[in-house]
Amino acid sequence: MQIKLDRLYTVRIIFISLIFKLKELIPFGFGSSDKSINILKIKFLGSNHPRRTEFSSQFLYRLLSIIFNKLKLNRKESQSIINNRSNFIYKSKHNLKYNDLDQLIFCGDSHVEFFTRSNLIINKKKLYPLSIWLGPKTLVGFDSEKNQKDLQEILNKLKVRNSNNNRLIVFSLGSIDVRTSIGFLLSTGTFKSSEDCIDLIIRSYKSINEWIRKELGDLSNTKIAFLSIPPASPSKGISFLKCSKKEALKYKNESPFTVFGSPFERAEWTCLLNNKFKSIAMERGWTFIDNSRSYELVTDPKSYFIDKKYTFDETHIHKPEMYTQTIINCIESVYNS
Repeated sequence: MQIKLDRLYTVRIIFISLIFKLKELIPFGFGSSDKSINILKIKFLGSNHPRRTEFSSQFLYRLLSIIFNKLKLNRKESQSIINNRSNFIYKSKHNLKYNDLDQLIFCGDSHVEFFTRSNLIINKKKLYPLSIWLGPKTLVGFDSEKNQKDLQEILNKLKVRNSNNNRLIVFSLGSIDVRTSIGFLLSTGTFKSSEDCIDLIIRSYKSINEWIRKELGDLSNTKIAFLSIPPASPSKGISFLKCSKKEALKYKNESPFTVFGSPFERAEWTCLLNNKFKSIAMERGWTFIDNSRSYELVTDPKSYFIDKKYTFDETHIHKPEMYTQTIINCIESVYNS
């Protein structure tokens, strides 16, 4: 698989993200509604995640870093900026059996922004994936009428109901449940065992899938699927066995990014959830995409958590081959099965 930097598309994203950054500073032009801006980001940046609007800022960081390097100023620090904050879009060519897909939309947590950093040329037809970031949502958190209505509104504004395009919508949720929710619920004594936490997540998985079939199942030329949860974070995490309820609450309230349990515990929970999701989907005729083949490119050989060399923040994956393989796997799983 030959993955190349999509220079033109990356430059396009940098330029458009600069406009959005200016819009945040100066209220001008295309309206001030947050919902309207959200839709415009999805259409023109490919994602509404805040990370996309940072492409222009990171480009300026890299440019200044190069200048500092040439002047031999702050060399170590500037090189770190280049290595850790680079944002690019990639492209690759493929020959697939199914080449009539017009639109691919990922919906979910922050992982979806990375999945859509890869553009594909499938049998000479270009595919530019979009991602709808639902916020830092757990799978359980998305199982609410308000959140689901918000997504419906976004999809309606993207005119998915008024289009004859062949479309695939893929949901990706559950990684935050594994990273934060299970350990937190155990630390606070809300649940006595991880099995009880798993059951809670499964109930939400069933509820969300039922909502999907009810509200989105009538979209013409559209298929809908649920993607397996990505590998667990390699972060050490807080031990939920040693953490008191008071400590857990303080940690969650004061830390912007919480991790409970060891990588091995979270890997076990992830695999258990994915297996149960797959089994339920098979029983009920739902489409579940097992993405383990793609995730193998970035996992630790000893367990199902991300190898640290493929993550810049011990949560998100920065290997373009994985993004591309995920998209290919989604297409082949849904249309060639």
